[in-house]
Amino acid sequence: MNAPDLINECRAHGLQVYIADGGLKVNGTEDAIRQYVPLLKSHKAEIERYLLERSLCQFCFDTISTEVESGCSDPMLTRINNMAWEFMQSDGMEFSDAIMTSAEIALTCPVAVCEAAYVDARMLFEKLTINFKKD
Repeated sequence: MNAPDLINECRAHGLQVYIADGGLKVNGTEDAIRQYVPLLKSHKAEIERYLLERSLCQFCFDTISTEVESGCSDPMLTRINNMAWEFMQSDGMEFSDAIMTSAEIALTCPVAVCEAAYVDARMLFEKLTINFKKD
């Protein structure tokens, strides 16, 4: 059974399947959970990827150039693009991996926490770099 079919079957039986806090979550009756969780676990990676890709559709990556030209700016889209650029430059990730990783972070983590961690790490790097240059 593929991910969309499994999710649809779960929904038909009153079970909600979603990504939150960095993992796959379910909500529903105890009977539905007991029946479907083992099956969901066996397809976890495929389901997470499907749900993440479906979530990415809201960002309309195929219309980015049109939106940029028209002056439209979405803060979440900007965050995802900035993280993807960083992953490609710093870690040598391919675009598809970088954009998926960035989107997963942006969709599953509190944005303020991510940005604060980045700022803290950046400030530490700059402090260490300045101290290193003095020596």
